[in-house]
Amino acid sequence: MKQYAIGMSTCGELICPEDFLKYAKAGVCKMELSFPCNAYSGIDWAALKRGADSTGVELFSVHLPFSMESNPAQLDESVRQAAVKNFKNVMAKSSVTGAGVYVIHASSEPILDADRPAAMKNAKKSLAELAGFAQQMGVRIAVEDLPRTCLGKNSDEIFELISAHENLYVCFDTNHLLGEDISAFIERVGGKIITTHVSDYDFIDERHWLPGRGSINWPELMDALDNAGYNGPLMYELKMGRLTPEDFVQNAQELMERRPLTKR
Repeated sequence: MKQYAIGMSTCGELICPEDFLKYAKAGVCKMELSFPCNAYSGIDWAALKRGADSTGVELFSVHLPFSMESNPAQLDESVRQAAVKNFKNVMAKSSVTGAGVYVIHASSEPILDADRPAAMKNAKKSLAELAGFAQQMGVRIAVEDLPRTCLGKNSDEIFELISAHENLYVCFDTNHLLGEDISAFIERVGGKIITTHVSDYDFIDERHWLPGRGSINWPELMDALDNAGYNGPLMYELKMGRLTPEDFVQNAQELMERRPLTKR
């Protein structure tokens, strides 16, 4: 069975440099830094880098902020330009982490059907500019598939979004597809997937549950990733709550070995 690096997203929670020790001890080797939207300006990126380096954890990716204002598809041109400027500022400041991937939401929501073509046009304009900026930095942009009325809700929209620039790739969020078969999505998009957000759901709405709690056929999903030639990490993205880093690592090992998932 193919083995993947096991990763964890901070999933909108602030962390301290000292926290990396518990992740490393559990077997987490890659992490995504993802914070509350209003916290990015106060992050000490260099301190997080030192904390990660001291334990051997790789800062693999940074999730760019997302909100109604931090929205690449904004119909208000001045707000859209301000969002792009903010994204670039976050990318420049966080470059000290050495992260090679920046994950982005192509839009916020709701998006009315009548506004969808204009939102898609603006999103592609923003993504092309950010992808060019990322290329100059030597990093890549990963556009995340999103649920409901967001842009990127299926493989057709993902391909439309990433067509804006050669330096645009895909972050496959396993719990966001509401209208397309997961294996079909991976089969079609797989060559462009460079990172994941791993969690489970009920096919009704996103849930961010630990794999095994929802409806995803995980052996089938893992086979699809294998067949697509995916080489990135299994990046878990869910609130810890009562879970521990050890729970995530055990779950990932069970996924890779196609074993029945331990219920938690």
